[in-house]
Amino acid sequence: WADGAKSAVRLGRWKLKKTGSANELFNLSKDISEKKNVAAANPSIVTKLDRQRAAWLATLPLSQ
Repeated sequence: WADGAKSAVRLGRWKLKKTGSANELFNLSKDISEKKNVAAANPSIVTKLDRQRAAWLATLPLSQ
């Protein structure tokens, strides 16, 4: 999903939420309530999901 400066992408058990330049990564198989940000411990997953998020955002029409 995307809403202004906020967006998120999910791949399997992983969910990346981005607000501005801040990334939050959650392992939904262990943390369904999204309480524990594990981005620092999983930088390669953050990079992969952030690239997918950016590619998806590039396909969206620009807001007028």
